[in-house]
Amino acid sequence: MAIRISIDFEGFDTKRLEAVKDDLLAEIDGELTAAAYLVKLQGDRDAPKDEGNLKAVVDNSVFLEKSVSYPVFFAPYQEFGTGSKVKIPAGYEDYAKAYQGPAKRGNIDDFFEQMIQWVRRNNITGTYSVKTRRRLGNKTTREAQDKEAAHAIMYSILKHGVTPRPYFIPALEAGKAEAMKRIKEILKRYSG
Repeated sequence: MAIRISIDFEGFDTKRLEAVKDDLLAEIDGELTAAAYLVKLQGDRDAPKDEGNLKAVVDNSVFLEKSVSYPVFFAPYQEFGTGSKVKIPAGYEDYAKAYQGPAKRGNIDDFFEQMIQWVRRNNITGTYSVKTRRRLGNKTTREAQDKEAAHAIMYSILKHGVTPRPYFIPALEAGKAEAMKRIKEILKRYSG
């Protein structure tokens, strides 16, 4: 997702800004880098936690161009939701459109296996001993309980969708606002 920031130079001494252009641009680049890391920190903090692999990556290798991305395939589905529960913030319709329709990877068997793993990680099923706090039953019984719960959850997700859990766009909007505020302060300082 690309962020485009335009700056209105009305009210600034543009001749003076031109004289200090290199220093000014270097400082603006620093603020953009700081904003990118702010987006990363806030987005990672607010991102849903399960296995912990929904983490942002910042690319600040290009001067005056910063990129923050979530390189896991399920990131947009967490951000916008699925099925009838999809909620797309205004201004992000074009970006979200790329992720409409069925997922571009995996199949129903992969989904089912992922749901079984999720049920196990979250201890959704089973009978537990009060004394030992350990799960009771033999391996076959435990697997059957896990599969039954995973199937019910998977069916619900396929029928109703997943509720969106926005983490990136709120962080992105906050980062953009902070960057614009700081860049305007820099411009005021340089224009006298």
